[in-house]
Amino acid sequence: MFLYPVAMNDRNRPQITSEVTEGVCRLLYHHRMACLTELRLGNGRRLDVLALGEKGDLWAIEVKSSIEDFRVDQKWESYLDYCDRFFFAVPMSD
Repeated sequence: MFLYPVAMNDRNRPQITSEVTEGVCRLLYHHRMACLTELRLGNGRRLDVLALGEKGDLWAIEVKSSIEDFRVDQKWESYLDYCDRFFFAVPMSD
């Protein structure tokens, strides 16, 4: 799981999601991976981040705005056919 520090009480949900997505892409860039964001998949789902590694491996990252958002997610399995590895990214709690 990737974590990116964001204070939950002073930002709204879209801003938190945007900041976590940016942090994930920055981290993956340092691991020599290319990222696409908000990618529409063949099953109609929208994936937050798809990263391509140097050897052609695909990592899918679903960004959540909070731990609560992570806990209630029930669609994550629909991403598994489109990647080699799957991760959630959530902001660090205070």
